[in-house]
Amino acid sequence: MALAGLPITAFLRLPVENSCYWLPAIDAGKACLGLPALRPSEFANMLEEITLCLAAAP
Repeated sequence: MALAGLPITAFLRLPVENSCYWLPAIDAGKACLGLPALRPSEFANMLEEITLCLAAAP
């Protein structure tokens, strides 16, 4: 959690069998570890949303 408070978003990867889950760890500098894990397709959608927000930022 050394990154908490910085303006970043971070995920942890948890390998399971032939895939993985993505665990939200920090969201825009706020610790959020413990939120529900994301499946790969959900994680891809989340990355797309983050990218769109970054592109729209001044």
